[in-house]
Amino acid sequence: RKIPTTQCPVLFESPLAAVIQGLDTALPQTAVFHAATEQANGQVVTAGGRVLGVTGWGDTLEGALRRAYAAVAGLHFEGQQYRADIGRRALEPRP
Repeated sequence: RKIPTTQCPVLFESPLAAVIQGLDTALPQTAVFHAATEQANGQVVTAGGRVLGVTGWGDTLEGALRRAYAAVAGLHFEGQQYRADIGRRALEPRP
C-alpha cells in the first residue's frame, strides 16, 4: 500500500514536515518503506509526494492484504490518504 498525501498523485505535493505517527508500532509480517520522508527534530516527517509504501505478506493474498491495510491503519500524518482498492482485483474470480 502506498500512502500519499492529499495532493498526490495529481500534484505530488504534500504538507512538508508533517510528523508521521505510528512508525514505532511494527506489525508482524509487514514492512514500511520510506519514500518521501526525512528526519527533523528527532522525528520522521513527510517530505512531499508518495511518502510511504506498506507491504504485508502471508500464506494467502487475502491475509497479506489484511496485514498491509492493518499496518496502514496504524500510521497517521496530516494530509494522509491511501487507496483501499489496490490488490483487491487479484482476489476476484477469473474466467
